[in-house]
Amino acid sequence: MDNFIVCNVTVEGFHYWEDAPAQYAYLRNKHRHMFNIRMHIPVTDLNREIEFIDEQRIIKERILEAFGDSLGYAQFEGMSCEHIAEWLMAEYPTATYCKVIEDTNGGAVLVRKQHQNPFCWFR
Repeated sequence: MDNFIVCNVTVEGFHYWEDAPAQYAYLRNKHRHMFNIRMHIPVTDLNREIEFIDEQRIIKERILEAFGDSLGYAQFEGMSCEHIAEWLMAEYPTATYCKVIEDTNGGAVLVRKQHQNPFCWFR
């Protein structure tokens, strides 16, 4: 059996789609979202050597260290949900799953293939 902790984090932030097609021109302007993030991180046993409560706090801290402004908002600039998920997967090379959703409406999912990370259960 594979074991994972599931971390859910919500970050208030802003982004824009610089090259949005004409029908989505309004998305070229910076706009606010509540970015809802879910990550699956492998653990080696059922005693959960990584506590998800702690890891959720760390994930949010990493995001705000990299993208946070003086008011505590994430300034993702031209990053899409896919880009944010890709950044998070790079920060967590053992994570197998990352979902970034805007305001509970839609977003992106990245799944790391097992063959790309055969030791994914190690942190």
